[in-house]
Amino acid sequence: MKLQDFISMLTSQLKEEEICHETAIRNEKFFQAHKIMQRITSLRKAINKAAAHSHENLYVSQVKFQLL
Repeated sequence: MKLQDFISMLTSQLKEEEICHETAIRNEKFFQAHKIMQRITSLRKAINKAAAHSHENLYVSQVKFQLL
């Protein structure tokens, strides 16, 4: 799986979790909303790490190209 596809998959999952969180809050299911918020936080961290890794790879590729 390409890194960009992985980031897209995580982003889609994040959107779904955000919708679930809003629904849980509306239905006053606060414990469930808290658990969903933990998953949202984990997904955001994973997306940020993957995006940072993507930029590192791009930077390394640019440096290698300049050295050639």
